[in-house]
Amino acid sequence: MSETIENSATFTPQRYSLSDRDSYSIEGIECRLIASDDHQHVFKQRSGASEIRLFDHVQFSEALMDGSIMIHKKKTLSRSATDFRRSNTNLRDLPAKEKERILFYRGLCKFFDAKRVEYEQGICAQKVNLGATCLEWLLPQAKDELRSVYNQKGRSGQAEQRFNLNLPTSRHFARLYRAYQRHAGSTEAFVHQYRSPSTRAGRTNPDELQIRNQFVCGFASPKRPSMAHQRREYERHIRKENARRRELSLPKLKPVCRKTFERNISELDQFNVTAQRHGEKYALAKYRSSGIGFDYIQPLERVEMDEWKLDLIVILTDLGVWSTLAEEERAAVKRARLWATVAIDVATRCVLAFKIHLKDPCGETALETLELALTDKSEIADFIGASCSWPYHGMIETLVTDNGAAFTSEIFETGALSLGIELTRPRAGDARARPHIERSFKTFSQTFLNEYSGRTFSNVLEKGDRDPKKEATMFADTIARGILRQAIDIYHRTGHENLGGESPRNAWMRLTHKHAVEAAPDRDELRACLGIDQEGVVGSEGIHFLGLKFNSEYLQTHLFGETVPYRVSRLDISTISVWNDKLNEWVDVKATVAPPPDMSIYEWTIIAGRHEAEHGANVALDIAEADKAAQDVKQDARVAELRAGINPLHDRGKDRKWLERLNNQRFSSLRVIEGETAPKKTIDLSSPRGKEGETYERPVHWVEADPVQQPIRYQRQEEEDVSIESEKSSANFEDPVAETGSDDDASDISFE
Repeated sequence: MSETIENSATFTPQRYSLSDRDSYSIEGIECRLIASDDHQHVFKQRSGASEIRLFDHVQFSEALMDGSIMIHKKKTLSRSATDFRRSNTNLRDLPAKEKERILFYRGLCKFFDAKRVEYEQGICAQKVNLGATCLEWLLPQAKDELRSVYNQKGRSGQAEQRFNLNLPTSRHFARLYRAYQRHAGSTEAFVHQYRSPSTRAGRTNPDELQIRNQFVCGFASPKRPSMAHQRREYERHIRKENARRRELSLPKLKPVCRKTFERNISELDQFNVTAQRHGEKYALAKYRSSGIGFDYIQPLERVEMDEWKLDLIVILTDLGVWSTLAEEERAAVKRARLWATVAIDVATRCVLAFKIHLKDPCGETALETLELALTDKSEIADFIGASCSWPYHGMIETLVTDNGAAFTSEIFETGALSLGIELTRPRAGDARARPHIERSFKTFSQTFLNEYSGRTFSNVLEKGDRDPKKEATMFADTIARGILRQAIDIYHRTGHENLGGESPRNAWMRLTHKHAVEAAPDRDELRACLGIDQEGVVGSEGIHFLGLKFNSEYLQTHLFGETVPYRVSRLDISTISVWNDKLNEWVDVKATVAPPPDMSIYEWTIIAGRHEAEHGANVALDIAEADKAAQDVKQDARVAELRAGINPLHDRGKDRKWLERLNNQRFSSLRVIEGETAPKKTIDLSSPRGKEGETYERPVHWVEADPVQQPIRYQRQEEEDVSIESEKSSANFEDPVAETGSDDDASDISFE
């Protein structure tokens, strides 16, 4: 990796590749895609007013992130099936030399077509036809053009030598071009048309062929005989057999020549021959994948994921907790190495996900990493104070992993396949099949960990006699922030050797502008495929979860009274996904009194816990007040860290057990309401009086009594008669303001 770091620039908005086969929900209205180009996406309502909606790439990306646009993908054929139907299996099954010849002739014909068009348009001055005079100068130009295009240097600096073939004669090319036109430009025009089997009897004797095959196959032996030795043994056996046949008056066998015998040996499977003569390991090393690899040009076309144990020992606690511990407690805190599960895009070398965790790699850590790779991580970059954003995400076409337990687990495989991601796992122990992620770990170790104490290095020789546990002074949360900061700000902006000196960040910007990436699944699909598993009973009020009630007509009709599994999202508690085993489908159910979609389980549990501690079961929690409190809770550093998911000491498994405990024990009696005012304090009847200007909530079980008319004490009879007469006269009273319009008179009158 180059040492030059590029200057930061304004990030170009990510462009998504949209399909007209998908359905799009824009602010709850079903729409279809009618146009998409480099500047905007155009949608039209499926029914009703048929309104046209226009979005540029910035607006579409923002709407996709906040959930106002949802993409519902159609169930089509898998990519592998589609690719298989489009591929030309006949051409791929041909030998390598035959394919090279066919592609060479196809390139010559296409160059001839291009030159003919230039001649017709007046660009080319020389006449272009199938005559010998024209082809004498045209065919060499075509060959030079093909070799210059296909023999360019790759990322490794090596050029592949292709199309090093002799040019056809003028008459031969004319026949090839006419066949090319008859087949409508298909490569079938250049395939050799072999004759049908001849009716003439073959000249090979079956007995001789049996003896020959015995010694030809004997070449693949651990004794490693030479071809000359096998041919001598073959001829000696033929002479011995002819002596026997002479006694039986049978015709003698004629041995084949040396060239035919050695050609039969060369036609054997070379991998099997090498494995038999030198061993399987030697054969695997000799016929391994090329070190050059494939040049992937589209982002997210191939993503590699693997685990890495950091060459660093850290203190297993947070920095804030460490400052509160005594010396004896600090000495008792464990020291250990952390794990990292990383996903990297091969085409751009961008890090799509970098999950650091203390827990040994398992299906849950792999699933967390996959979710990170599919979503925008700019919130994480903002939280750790990075100067660049971390927007690299989208729908992954092919995900390449090893055969570790985390990637072969049921939870990871079902989650990835449910999202439509193609999983590929090379054979065990072959790290060359995933060269990019393996090489990246060495780069990360040399780049990210140099400045930290407690390094274990990659082997005992490098470590020497140092004791990393005694030297460990870094905390788990500090290391996680530091490594992520270096990955976002340094690695992505540093020139990469395999990208020709271009930085991964600029490669992503350039290639996503040229090849738009497919949008990642929406939040509902991510929750159904990657959410945290829970279980509950569907009652008359639906499913109770953390004080919220999730209910719908669908639940009451199909699943009432049943214990069903459901999944929740860490970052959105307003909706859950419920599994219907009868219909084999996930159903999204919204809370009857729902928090805003951006409220996570961490903010909700803090708000609900504070409310319960202050009011208990006496007062219901108003959802509007909870929304206001969430803005303050989000400023809490601990909550922000949990939302970002970067604390190595916290993982998905702890979240699942923690939610089960809260739901069953603490929040079982919590009530949530909507539209009422904030709860008031309960009046303390033991105190002499309340404070002025303060209102109080009535105690539980308060019964409102009818008002009692209290008699006016110390009033004489004549005074009562006068008051009765005054009440009667007030019925005929007229408003003086209405007659005179005087404001001064109105100031002396009050109405109750």
